[in-house]
Amino acid sequence: MPSSPAASDARAELAAVVVTHESGAVIESCLDALLAAAPRRRLECWVVDNARADDGPARAEARLGARHVIRRPENRGFAAGVNVVLRAAQTPWLALVNPDLVLAPCALDALVDVLEAEPRTALVTPRVLGEGGRPEASAGYFPSLRGEWNHALLLDRLFGCRGRRLVPPDGTCTVEWASGSCWVLRRAAAGTRGRRLR
Repeated sequence: MPSSPAASDARAELAAVVVTHESGAVIESCLDALLAAAPRRRLECWVVDNARADDGPARAEARLGARHVIRRPENRGFAAGVNVVLRAAQTPWLALVNPDLVLAPCALDALVDVLEAEPRTALVTPRVLGEGGRPEASAGYFPSLRGEWNHALLLDRLFGCRGRRLVPPDGTCTVEWASGSCWVLRRAAAGTRGRRLR
């Protein structure tokens, strides 16, 4: 039951971090999908548990082994959990995944492919599907007078005018914010060793 990460696998290309708290009911489906999300890359998965009171860490250990499950004695939040692994990971790509997310097969490979093809892009996120497979408005633009006007008059929803949120299309598009349910980012964009997410 480590409270800090063991040495990172130097051969890994992509490190995936799932920060949990009371996530026992969803962690197995998350990890099963995560392990199938990057078949073309060497994937290293970590679960950082924030002061659990359920069996989530034990379920995660059954999937990943105790070496890759970090049990924190107190809940210091998502960013603190990510930073535990960020300091140890040596991979060029980092995936931050919510425990209630079930990734599609090969999803992380596709997201890293985008980063490799777009060297000025620091972060990508997948299209998020909700109940019944409907796309969710999981990305969007910073507030502006025109955007708020379009949103208030439903022009963004009815006619696709730029508003607050957008349902990302199939393929790629540029946005100013994205849901934190899953991010894949370039390691260099996260800073040098010792820098932290906030």
